[in-house]
Amino acid sequence: AEVIVFMDDIVATGLNTYKCMKAFLKRFKGDISLNTKLVLAPLVITSRGKRFINKKIKEDNFKICIEDTEVLKSAFKGDYIFSGDEIKEREKIVEKYERMIDEYEKEDELSYYFGFQESKLLFSTYYDTANNTLCSFWKPTDTHRPLFKRSQKRRLSVTDMKDSKCNSAKNAYNNAKNIEMVKKYSE
Repeated sequence: AEVIVFMDDIVATGLNTYKCMKAFLKRFKGDISLNTKLVLAPLVITSRGKRFINKKIKEDNFKICIEDTEVLKSAFKGDYIFSGDEIKEREKIVEKYERMIDEYEKEDELSYYFGFQESKLLFSTYYDTANNTLCSFWKPTDTHRPLFKRSQKRRLSVTDMKDSKCNSAKNAYNNAKNIEMVKKYSE
């Protein structure tokens, strides 16, 4: 291969993305030439994730280029959502609910208070919400209905996303067809 592109929707901490890239490079070590260009192309990335991956690339002596992409900011960084004067006050208010929601029916030892490793992100796609997002956005409790509930634990494959898009298109077509039929017979 002349180019190998690693794709991810969101690189927040960089841990999972780098672990996957490293495992791939280890598994196919003998099949990748020195001239093969390695590229990481996420949809969005945080400064923290980019720093982590660049550090690990240097440590492991990999030559992986990170595509310029949108840098995703933390919800509680200066002058992004709240002014610098408001941040600590607003964060304290949200923290109370984040801790309460995170502790509700814990399934594992990981903490999702303010998102995985306190990433404090606000990121969701049409197919799921990242666990780096504030848990109040995606984790349900007996008294809390989240805006963007995480739909599943396993990651969607490209085939899953294509199937979902195809089903959405079929549903939209069928809905439009039904609307036309109703209009026709209601005249």
